[in-house]
Amino acid sequence: MASAGGTDHLQVATLPGHDLGSGLHIRFTFTRRLGFHYLVVSAWQNDPTRCTEKRLCNIASRVGAWGLWRVLAETLTVSAYAA
Repeated sequence: MASAGGTDHLQVATLPGHDLGSGLHIRFTFTRRLGFHYLVVSAWQNDPTRCTEKRLCNIASRVGAWGLWRVLAETLTVSAYAA
Protein backbone atom coordinates (compact mmCIF):
# COMPACT_ATOMS: atom_id res chain seq x y z
CA MET A 1 0.00 0.00 0.00
CA ALA A 2 1.10 3.50 -0.74
CA SER A 3 0.01 6.36 1.48
CA ALA A 4 -0.19 10.13 1.44
CA GLY A 5 -1.35 12.64 3.98
CA GLY A 6 -2.65 16.16 4.22
CA THR A 7 -3.58 18.50 7.00
CA ASP A 8 -6.95 16.84 7.53
CA HIS A 9 -6.73 13.41 5.85
CA LEU A 10 -4.80 10.21 5.28
CA GLN A 11 -5.12 8.41 1.96
CA VAL A 12 -3.93 4.91 1.07
CA ALA A 13 -3.87 3.14 -2.30
CA THR A 14 -3.42 -0.53 -3.08
CA LEU A 15 -0.55 -1.59 -5.30
CA PRO A 16 -0.30 -4.40 -7.87
CA GLY A 17 -0.51 -7.80 -6.18
CA HIS A 18 -2.85 -6.64 -3.39
CA ASP A 19 -5.77 -8.98 -2.60
CA LEU A 20 -8.25 -6.23 -3.52
CA GLY A 21 -6.38 -5.39 -6.72
CA SER A 22 -4.37 -2.31 -7.54
CA GLY A 23 -5.74 1.20 -7.71
CA LEU A 24 -8.17 1.07 -4.77
CA HIS A 25 -8.01 4.38 -2.89
CA ILE A 26 -9.31 4.91 0.64
CA ARG A 27 -9.32 8.39 2.17
CA PHE A 28 -9.84 9.04 5.89
CA THR A 29 -10.80 12.67 6.53
CA PHE A 30 -11.11 14.17 10.00
CA THR A 31 -13.55 17.02 10.59
CA ARG A 32 -15.01 18.86 13.54
CA ARG A 33 -18.48 20.41 13.71
CA LEU A 34 -20.37 21.76 16.69
CA GLY A 35 -17.75 20.39 19.08
CA PHE A 36 -17.91 16.85 17.68
CA HIS A 37 -15.16 15.09 15.77
CA TYR A 38 -16.05 13.08 12.68
CA LEU A 39 -14.17 10.54 10.61
CA VAL A 40 -15.35 10.45 6.99
CA VAL A 41 -14.23 7.49 4.88
CA SER A 42 -14.34 7.59 1.09
CA ALA A 43 -13.22 4.88 -1.32
CA TRP A 44 -12.90 4.62 -5.08
CA GLN A 45 -11.08 2.57 -7.68
CA ASN A 46 -9.17 3.70 -10.77
CA ASP A 47 -10.78 1.13 -13.07
CA PRO A 48 -13.98 -0.91 -12.85
CA THR A 49 -13.59 -4.46 -11.56
CA ARG A 50 -15.56 -7.61 -12.27
CA CYS A 51 -17.53 -6.90 -9.08
CA THR A 52 -18.30 -3.23 -9.71
CA GLU A 53 -19.68 -4.07 -13.15
CA LYS A 54 -22.22 -6.54 -11.68
CA ARG A 55 -25.13 -4.99 -9.81
CA LEU A 56 -25.58 -7.65 -7.09
CA CYS A 57 -21.86 -7.90 -6.36
CA ASN A 58 -21.61 -4.11 -6.22
CA ILE A 59 -24.52 -3.89 -3.76
CA ALA A 60 -23.12 -6.71 -1.60
CA SER A 61 -19.73 -5.00 -1.54
CA ARG A 62 -21.25 -1.68 -0.45
CA VAL A 63 -23.34 -3.33 2.29
CA GLY A 64 -20.30 -5.24 3.56
CA ALA A 65 -18.15 -2.11 3.59
CA TRP A 66 -20.86 -0.14 5.40
CA GLY A 67 -21.12 -2.86 8.06
CA LEU A 68 -17.35 -3.01 8.52
CA TRP A 69 -17.01 0.77 8.87
CA ARG A 70 -20.01 0.89 11.20
CA VAL A 71 -18.27 -1.52 13.59
CA LEU A 72 -15.11 0.60 13.38
CA ALA A 73 -17.10 3.76 14.09
CA GLU A 74 -18.75 2.23 17.15
CA THR A 75 -15.38 1.00 18.42
CA LEU A 76 -13.86 4.48 18.00
CA THR A 77 -16.84 6.05 19.77
CA VAL A 78 -16.47 3.78 22.78
CA SER A 79 -12.69 4.31 22.83
CA ALA A 80 -13.08 8.10 22.64
CA TYR A 81 -15.50 8.21 25.57
CA ALA A 82 -13.29 5.83 27.60
CA ALA A 83 -10.28 8.08 27.04
